[in-house]
Amino acid sequence: MGFCTPQEHQEFLNQVGEFEHMLVSSGIILFKFYFSVSKDEQAKRFKERKTDPLKQFKLSPVDAKSQDLWDKYTEMKYSMLRASHTGNAPWVIIRSDNKKKARINCIKHILSGVQYASAKQPDLSISKKILIWGDEEIKLMEMALHQGKLKAKNI
Repeated sequence: MGFCTPQEHQEFLNQVGEFEHMLVSSGIILFKFYFSVSKDEQAKRFKERKTDPLKQFKLSPVDAKSQDLWDKYTEMKYSMLRASHTGNAPWVIIRSDNKKKARINCIKHILSGVQYASAKQPDLSISKKILIWGDEEIKLMEMALHQGKLKAKNI
């Protein structure tokens, strides 16, 4: 999409791990969420945004091209996960075809990762169908590639 050059992208991938390590080492609680929507659900949402006057503000020129660039985005997602999913700054993938379930599971994950005083401990169990770790997503992407379900060239 031209937001950065290939060299800038590679520089980011090379440096992001150390940067995130410095943040965490300084005491910052770092959550990294990737809200993942299926191609079919994304197409459905874009169609609704084109026709619903209350949702048209959500549609951008970038969105219009995203369906055509799905395979390239998948490649970039994979390279980003491989470069930056680390033990001290892990990615959490949120399956977000169902927005409400995605948001609730994300909030529960945040609450379970932060120490706080509470008279009553809330139920913070998450759905493993909605929320998965980045390393699991990497494995799923690699399996899909080997089964011919992904077309990304560089995975």
